[in-house]
Amino acid sequence: MRDQASVQESRGIKSVETAGRLLEVLSRLRNSVELGTLSSAAGMSASLAHAYLTSFARMGLVKQDPLTKQYSLDQFAIDLGLSELRSLDPIELALNSIAQLRLELDQTVALSVWGSAGPTVIRVLRGDAPLHATLYEGATLALTTSATGRAFCAFLPQQVVQKALDIEQARRGMPQDDAFVHAVEDAQRHGIARISDQPVPGLVSFSAPVFNHASTMVCAITVTGRVGNIDADWEGSVPSALRRATRTLSDRLGLPNHAPSSVEPLPSVPS
Repeated sequence: MRDQASVQESRGIKSVETAGRLLEVLSRLRNSVELGTLSSAAGMSASLAHAYLTSFARMGLVKQDPLTKQYSLDQFAIDLGLSELRSLDPIELALNSIAQLRLELDQTVALSVWGSAGPTVIRVLRGDAPLHATLYEGATLALTTSATGRAFCAFLPQQVVQKALDIEQARRGMPQDDAFVHAVEDAQRHGIARISDQPVPGLVSFSAPVFNHASTMVCAITVTGRVGNIDADWEGSVPSALRRATRTLSDRLGLPNHAPSSVEPLPSVPS
């Protein structure tokens, strides 16, 4: 016989759970939608959906456009969502994500944020195969010759990365080259940055951005392994898993459906 606590956990109000499907659909679509489409997606009749929506409208959870008659989330629902977003810690969630990726891929996974000097590694989880790479927590990575640096160049606004780029190029004593510009453009096109045999020969790295509810890049997750152990193709198993992980994390942080695929391009290389 179940104890009283178990009985309490199993209890609920079925009608509230049914009505909640409407809010779930509206939240997932993130656009205004007609009654018929909404009720169909929620798996209920239009008349029942209309009754629930009427009550939600009185509570400030949904609103109906008087001209189009379409429904969307109202301010109270938005406030609830923002309250949840404010309580989220992107780094804590990202740390959980890289731990899962490390188990899934058995490769070295790193989490980096944009620091005062550029991309800064804050956590490294190493795979079973040892890598002869200078990758450690607290390291500042190169913008032009690391997958992580290229990811930040591709998905942070130009005004944020340009100063760090200028400093790096001055230190190296060489101007920005065509290969780097094309690599950033590739990252924007594929949604993920890639580099092979740099800065360490024999290694390949993929780095993907994580965005928040304001479509702002908050960190990068990078997977590194040996050439041959990791498929260097853009659609290989490692970059595909990395995209899924960062997209899931970005969704958790409130990224709108239209994920940013590009930002203001870097300046053209002088001829």
